[in-house]
Amino acid sequence: MWQLIRGYVIIHISGRKPERLLERMRESGIALRGVRQTGPYEVEASIPARAFRRLHGIARKTRCRVHIVRRRGLPFEARRLFRRPALWITALLVLGLMIFSSTRVLCVRVDGTDRVPEALVLRALRENGVYVGAAKPEKDLRSIAAGVRGYDERIAWAEVELHGVIATVTIVEKERDI
Repeated sequence: MWQLIRGYVIIHISGRKPERLLERMRESGIALRGVRQTGPYEVEASIPARAFRRLHGIARKTRCRVHIVRRRGLPFEARRLFRRPALWITALLVLGLMIFSSTRVLCVRVDGTDRVPEALVLRALRENGVYVGAAKPEKDLRSIAAGVRGYDERIAWAEVELHGVIATVTIVEKERDI
């Protein structure tokens, strides 16, 4: 995991004595992983990306050639993404839109209406500042519920709850006079 965050390269070493290069790398503090022999005078290994520059001086002394086979990890992926500005600009715009929309009411649900029309409850909510696309209410939800309750005499009780971006209004209607 840590290796992926810092980045690493898989190298191919060829020369008369690649073991000598591996020993010198170990002595100079270059961490080796996944060392495997691919031929009689060839070896593959993975090393940290930052250690690759130090490797050239050591390789010259041992008369070995070193080639990068593959680059892996976060630094290389980030560089690849920054070469595609449309991708990261779009990602930033989507992130900004998500942050902006999380401060808004995106859905209004009305529960418990039989005789009272749902449109009437939605109109009462709109007058109290709760509608689709509005900023999340700064007023106390109890005062909004009281405003909905006072909008029509058929409403006995109202409760307004806010769950994320969804406003739920629960209505209890007065019993009919017989």
